[in-house]
Formats: sequence, C-alpha cells, structure tokens
Amino acid sequence: MGLNVADYHADRAALDAFARASCANRAFFLDGSPGMGKSYILEWLCGVLPAAHRVALVELDRPQGGQSPQLILCEITDQVGRDRFPRFLQVEHREAEGRRSRNAVAIVRDVHIEGDGNFVTASTAETPRDKELVTRDLTNALLDDLRQMSVPAGHTVVVALDGYHDLDEAIHRWLVAVLVPGLARVDHVRVIVSGRTALQPNAKRRIGTTHTSTLGGVTEVEEWERVLDAEGRFAPAEHTGSYLKAMIDYFEGAPNDIMRWMMSLPRKEG
Repeated sequence: MGLNVADYHADRAALDAFARASCANRAFFLDGSPGMGKSYILEWLCGVLPAAHRVALVELDRPQGGQSPQLILCEITDQVGRDRFPRFLQVEHREAEGRRSRNAVAIVRDVHIEGDGNFVTASTAETPRDKELVTRDLTNALLDDLRQMSVPAGHTVVVALDGYHDLDEAIHRWLVAVLVPGLARVDHVRVIVSGRTALQPNAKRRIGTTHTSTLGGVTEVEEWERVLDAEGRFAPAEHTGSYLKAMIDYFEGAPNDIMRWMMSLPRKEG
C-alpha cells in the first residue's frame, strides 16, 4: 500500500502513543480482515518513530520472515542491531558449532562403500526435543540482552510481529505463551502483534497490560478524495463523491482493494 492511502487516524494515534516510553501498556494487538491495512499501519509506525527508537518489523506470514522461532528471533536481532545481542550471538554460535560437531561424528560413523564403489554418508537430524531446547536457549538469550540493552531516556525498542494467523500451531504457541509475554516484561520494550483474528483472552492474560484495536475499513469519502487527488487520478463520473462512495461500499472500506482500484483510474492531464 502506498503512502497516500486513506488513514485510520485514531488507530495510528493509539499506536504512536503506545510506542512511547510514557505508555503503561506493553503489548498492542491489531486485528482485521485481509486487506484492511494492518501491515501498512505497522510500516507507517516504524517509519515515523524517532531514530533513537530501535525498531524490528517481522513479517511472520512470509517464508523468509519466520517459519521457525530461530528465524523470527534472528529477524529481530538483525533489525535492532546484531551487536546489541552479545549473549544471543554466543548461544547461536555455540549451537552452530554443536550442530557441525554432531554432523561430523555422524558422517564418520555412517560412511560406507556400496557395491558400485560410491561413498554414502549420513548426518544426524535435529530431534523435536533438540529444536525445543535451542529455541528455549535463544529466546532466553534474546530477552536477557534486551533487559541489559541501553536505550536513550524516553525511547523504546519496538518489536512488531505481523501475520501471526499463518503460523503453525507449535510456533503460534511459542509466540503467544513465551516470546510475547517475555518481551512485554522488559520495561523499555513495546511489542505489537497483528493478525486476521483476535488473540484468545487466555493469551492476553499471560501478557498483562495490553491494548487492542480492530481495523474495520476506511469508509470516509473525504479520505479517499484526498488520496485520489494526491495520486493524480480522477473518477470518470460527474459526481466524484457519489462515485467514490459507491466503490467504497463495494469494497467494504478495505484499503488494499480500494487502492488497487484507484490506481487503475485514469491520470489527470498535466
């Protein structure tokens, strides 16, 4: 979605206030149907915060963004700054060395020659328990580093996790039961979780003081008239306002759909 999209003014103001050190809430839950602008609002927030804030926006619904707890944690450290996570890097390095050692031992034990003279090797695969222990150690290390992190007075570390609805059950359970509550217990951290459905009440209780917002679409004609003008487009109708109102109703106020339609309109001359 482009920068000229119609905005959720109250929701943006709530998110901006939440990210500040003066806010008592530690977690913000943003939900809404597909196309309602959740990702855009998070991108907007990360772009407007002062440079002294440390920001990580992790897109959970993309394979490269987080199909495992380790990838999610690495995304956070990469965006906030790897050098700020010494304990996490130490645990990560120790795990990588251990994995290489286990594979080397497995190859030495399992190498053999088949009848055609070809060497065949095998390496050990991580068991579910191995992965669970690695996730535990890396998560604890990240949280310890965040607690020890020096943050300028009045600023915060903002961690936005976008698209939790697409995670598999095990990762979802770790996210809402371990990672998000852990982040929310660090004084200078603010964690935002967005998805298509609201989190269950028991998940919110684990986290403590929270704010919840549901995006239901942008239906104000004047908002979209501003966007239409900013994008240099015009509506092929005698009454622009009535035409826009009809299309807003058709798309049920979904910003993604309205923007796609609007960008297909003819450009203004000159």
